[in-house]
Amino acid sequence: AVLGPNGAGKSTLLKALAHLLRPWTGTLYLDGVPLTGLGRATRARRVAYLPQQSPPVAVTVYEAVLLGRLPHLGWQVADADLALVDDILAHLGLSAFAGRLCSELSGGELQKVLIGRALAQTPRLLLLDEPVNHLDLANQLDVLALIRKTARDRDLAALVVLHDLNLALRFADHFLLLDGAGGHDAGAMTTLTPEQIERVYRVSVVRHDLAGHSLFIPR
Repeated sequence: AVLGPNGAGKSTLLKALAHLLRPWTGTLYLDGVPLTGLGRATRARRVAYLPQQSPPVAVTVYEAVLLGRLPHLGWQVADADLALVDDILAHLGLSAFAGRLCSELSGGELQKVLIGRALAQTPRLLLLDEPVNHLDLANQLDVLALIRKTARDRDLAALVVLHDLNLALRFADHFLLLDGAGGHDAGAMTTLTPEQIERVYRVSVVRHDLAGHSLFIPR
């Protein structure tokens, strides 16, 4: 989970990792390979990026997910590509929606389709910028649980920008905390202490364990 106040650079970081922005200094590595020197198609086969806003278009759910195969396609779509799309739709619980237009879906359903499109790239790294923004609580929990399960089942890394600290605590394994002034902290659950949260967000909080989950509550 990538955390921090508005303007801290969370979205900028993801865009740099997706090679939509070039970093002024330093080199980006994935699995020990520098991303900068890779061609666009090769990079798209390793990194998938889901921005904050992806408006629905008038294509079917099946077609939308199949678009994620573009970095891998030759002159035509192979049977293996179609089989992969079928597998992703089943994994996301979208098989029954395959023929529906994306413009007819609810927010939660559309978000799953966009995740499916990203998974069709078969990336090693999945970048998601506020994937539960504007979703109701049930869909927030559903989508984040799906991202976590997908990352584990498919052995990939998911870097997710979140604003809700308690959702981050519930679903993330590691945390990157940006303070908006060029500083950061990174690590496991112990990184998110009340002192760190107060330093970064300027809000005094206490941490409680309830029903098997850790929660931050403003004082």
